[in-house]
Amino acid sequence: MIAAPQASSRDYYVKLYKSSVMEGLADEDFNKFASPDSEYIDSALVADDLASLREASGRLEGFADKHTTHSDIRGLIKLSTFNDVDSCIDLLNRLYVKYHSFFHAKKIDTSFIEPKHDWKNIFSVPWLPSSE
Repeated sequence: MIAAPQASSRDYYVKLYKSSVMEGLADEDFNKFASPDSEYIDSALVADDLASLREASGRLEGFADKHTTHSDIRGLIKLSTFNDVDSCIDLLNRLYVKYHSFFHAKKIDTSFIEPKHDWKNIFSVPWLPSSE
């Protein structure tokens, strides 16, 4: 999308909306990825999203590389925080929602799925037989 924005055209995107109740919103939705007079996606917007993701995940990468995966004895200058992890997950969710809309012409609010069962139940029920 960055190297070849012409592969992501307004014409193709608008056709995804054909025969949909949302058909009238196709151009407006494409404008989230390009200027209103552009026929192709704005590669600078995509590059900005990618840069944001690299920045957010970069804060976590050092921790993963030096402590989780490889146990590097040199350690880190600055440890990642839970806020860093939470912010990165939130950004991933926003970008997924944004680009899911672009590729599928379907709106979703979140990529998070609520479990249909009580997932906490496994922590309240013994799972090993007693040794009696």
